[in-house]
Amino acid sequence: MNLPSQILKNISRNRKTVINFRDSQLHQLFRMSLSTLLSLIQGKNMLNMDEQKLAEVTLDLIKACLTFDFIGTNTDESSEEIGSIQIPVSWRPTISDPLTLQTIFHTFELLNPPKSSKVLECVSVIVATRRTLFSEDERLKFITSIIHELIKILHLPQAFNDQSNYHGK
Repeated sequence: MNLPSQILKNISRNRKTVINFRDSQLHQLFRMSLSTLLSLIQGKNMLNMDEQKLAEVTLDLIKACLTFDFIGTNTDESSEEIGSIQIPVSWRPTISDPLTLQTIFHTFELLNPPKSSKVLECVSVIVATRRTLFSEDERLKFITSIIHELIKILHLPQAFNDQSNYHGK
């Protein structure tokens, strides 16, 4: 077998594995990370250092799930530029659930900077969700909810006390 055909076979096999992971595991992983974050912050006014670390890595996982190359068009995996996030339609109930945004935004209130910037990184990805995921009414509700939560963050003392909260990655 010549080298180019072997490379194409490997690419094809790799792509099938990625698609299988996306379709069978990624959404479940995303929901579990949201559930973990919710159980961590629910009913709390502050988090201890271990809880803050767990929240931080959970937010990293949420961001990784959201920035997954859903349609296989990202040729530069090292790029941090965010275009339109091509979240699958099957994720719509999770993304549009008000509890999803409330959980992520409430975490900001409980984290000390620079860990709180992880929330804003997740939010920046969420707001890049493709428009076609929602109907016009759903999109309006989604955007209104995000704006409402961002306004609440702007009133928090830690919102601008640390550069990491306004100089995102």
